Amino acid sequence: MRALVLGGDAKCLRPLGQEPMLKRIIECLWSAQVVKEALVVGPVAQSPWPLPPGIAWVQGGENLSQSLQIGWEALRRRGVGNREYILLLSGDMPLLSPRHLQEFLTDCQGEHDAYYPIVRQEDNDRLYPGVRRTYVRLAEGTFTGGNVFLIRAGVMDNCMDLLERFISARKQPWRLARLLGPTFLWRWWRQTLTIADIARKLQQLTGFSGQAVICPHPEIALDLDKEEDWLWLEKGQYF
Repeated sequence: MRALVLGGDAKCLRPLGQEPMLKRIIECLWSAQVVKEALVVGPVAQSPWPLPPGIAWVQGGENLSQSLQIGWEALRRRGVGNREYILLLSGDMPLLSPRHLQEFLTDCQGEHDAYYPIVRQEDNDRLYPGVRRTYVRLAEGTFTGGNVFLIRAGVMDNCMDLLERFISARKQPWRLARLLGPTFLWRWWRQTLTIADIARKLQQLTGFSGQAVICPHPEIALDLDKEEDWLWLEKGQYF
């Protein structure tokens, strides 16, 4: 398995404690020992610190979608096979630990083409009260999406456009529901939409199977988008 770390935004180089946030993500990935090779899409031309063996750096784009495209093309040039799984990670998960990654991958059961972690609101509120997240109300409960994605390389090639649209709409649940059609938008509003409904619809749209993994670790969904997020993290002394 190989990994693609999306750290194209300059905020990923902002210090948390004694080191930049993106460096913490890289070290977390390396310590987890779950991949044989990783590519970091960074906001500068080269890494500002030494990288562990097996991890390379490439200049990112102007936004997350561009960085995804740049990183994926660079990873493809390294000879990734269609059946090989790729682990996508955002570069702004300040509290992610190697154990969180290991347990998520252990929970990715079966032969699906893609896996995505979701976290219950009550788990997030219990461990990190006061942090603001974007939630989606489904029939099974209220969830927020993670910042990690496990996907086969062949799926990436065929679904890049859809994946980019989902990334751009990830902070607005109604836009995500609209991408799946008016019936899904209505069922999302009525809170009758199920996890299985979404998986079936995505398979109809793409021809590939996916599975949502309910993850008990809010850290896999916690990112730093706004200044208030940084202030919350620093005030809570979580690092």
